Amino acid sequence: MIQKMTNKIRLLSMTDCGQGDMVLTAANALDMQVYLGLWVGPDHTEKFSEELDELDVVLKKFDQYPDLVLGVTVGSEAIYRKDATVDELIVYMNQAYEVMQRHPSAQNKPVSIVDIAPEYVAQEKLRQAVNVTYTNTFPFWEATPIDQAARELEKDVEFLLSLSGANEKPFIFGETGWPDGGFIQGVGVASPANQAQYFADCYCLLVVEKGWDTFWFTGINNDWRQLQDPNNTVEGTFGILYSNLTLKEHFQELEFTCSDGVTYSFAEMDWTIPTLQTAEPSDTASCSVHSECLALELPGLCCPTADGIVLDCCDDNLEPSNAKKNVNNAAVITRMATVALVALKIICF
Repeated sequence: MIQKMTNKIRLLSMTDCGQGDMVLTAANALDMQVYLGLWVGPDHTEKFSEELDELDVVLKKFDQYPDLVLGVTVGSEAIYRKDATVDELIVYMNQAYEVMQRHPSAQNKPVSIVDIAPEYVAQEKLRQAVNVTYTNTFPFWEATPIDQAARELEKDVEFLLSLSGANEKPFIFGETGWPDGGFIQGVGVASPANQAQYFADCYCLLVVEKGWDTFWFTGINNDWRQLQDPNNTVEGTFGILYSNLTLKEHFQELEFTCSDGVTYSFAEMDWTIPTLQTAEPSDTASCSVHSECLALELPGLCCPTADGIVLDCCDDNLEPSNAKKNVNNAAVITRMATVALVALKIICF
């Protein structure tokens, strides 16, 4: 379903569920491209070496496909979350660069650090260190009215790109998006109409007019986020697709015309969900019925993580269902975009 919307995807981690290998294998078969990511969390001093090791393994395995990997990013808002310092991230970025130089397919690809625009504005050292300015920016979280959101986003980036260290480098939106449901005090208004408007406004302004490569957050609703934080009802609703992979109604109906005179629509694509087939049945012996799966009325036997977060159901019926998957930070934009991709922190099938 992702391939119906995009030919480029972005990962935020190499190690979660072995996703680097899995996603590159699938992307290569579908003639898609991938921006690889190395996750930097609060435990990065112990864990980042594992990300680097997996990057090395994956780049070696797919080195014969020079167009498959678009580049590598380090972290995703780790400075903003105070999980790591700018200096630590620069060290990690340089380590990633060294790994990339061992593999011909990655030697000339960009490597950068992803964080929010205010961190890039405040940190000249960060701007100088990267060869691509890579930011996440969400007017929704700043309570910007929907009619002003895309323009305010443009202003923020234009100011950043006027600063030394960023004014002569390529720019990529790591993430931007708008939710269609839920409520949190003090932020923007989440609704289907606002999500559709923000998508259209951003596409016309950021992609068509400005020519900025843009990652849309997110491709698929993250229903599992409601389990993690019952009070955050918006975080799981940024998707273009529902968690059962059906296209949201307001995107089915969305049609807009940009300054290039072209009318864009989701209606031209076939949104039928394919049935997945496997050569052998899933191994249910290692699974146990999980209370969260039962509460969510998920079919089959479920395999939880050690901390109890639902990953997926592992019965023999692999037809699409409403099963909640532990998918973090999926970002998608349609083929209409210059760069269209999916960003994933965790994805387990």
